[in-house]
Amino acid sequence: MVPRLIVVAAIVAAACGAGFATATSPAATQRCLLASVERLHGHAAMTFNESANGVIPGTPYNVAVSFNRQAHNVAVHLKKVKSRVPGYYFFVGGSSGGSFAVDDANTGDGEGTMKANGPSLPIIAGLGGHAGPCRYQLSVSFRIRATPSGTAADGYSTTVGTTFTTPQSKKLTGSTIVPAADDCDITYGTAGCAGFSGGWTTKFVMLKRCGATSAGTCPSADDTDFGDATISWSLSPGP
Repeated sequence: MVPRLIVVAAIVAAACGAGFATATSPAATQRCLLASVERLHGHAAMTFNESANGVIPGTPYNVAVSFNRQAHNVAVHLKKVKSRVPGYYFFVGGSSGGSFAVDDANTGDGEGTMKANGPSLPIIAGLGGHAGPCRYQLSVSFRIRATPSGTAADGYSTTVGTTFTTPQSKKLTGSTIVPAADDCDITYGTAGCAGFSGGWTTKFVMLKRCGATSAGTCPSADDTDFGDATISWSLSPGP
């Protein structure tokens, strides 16, 4: 579990760095619903299907890793925390339940799968925004313990997860496609992103960046296409 203090600090940094804005008048603040709401609850969903492949240097063999991860109807509960930054508001809470299905595979340097289908385990979530333009970003994660099989799964983490950060939005309900990144969190940027963790993540990133299982001259992670994810969320004020 990520410490609460770190998450709050990340939300503050994201809100300030994203330039959530400039209008800080009392009138602007009063017009923003989230500035006066104490709790939010709702559900989130995410689909991430992407594969990466490359060579084992010095051999004729190819390796492929595929991620197939789908979260549906996962509950999100957020509570406002005290803000010391004028005009900004922050919520911290968690997500859990619903369903999170994983069907990942590794081929080429040993065969293996990691599979799971059940409720998403509890993990922290956060939201931050500015009352002036009344735009916010929401960050939600999903995780589950997968069942490994095959020699390729030996030694890899079986706690598998995905995460997303929404683009800046004024609406508490939305659905969109966001780019995947190996460092997605609420500080990523105003356009939103999707992330992934556990299982063959390190190998997946290496194959995407370098087209091989070990580094050579590779593009930076920022210049690498990790695919896209479809995300959706729906929040409402409430207890």
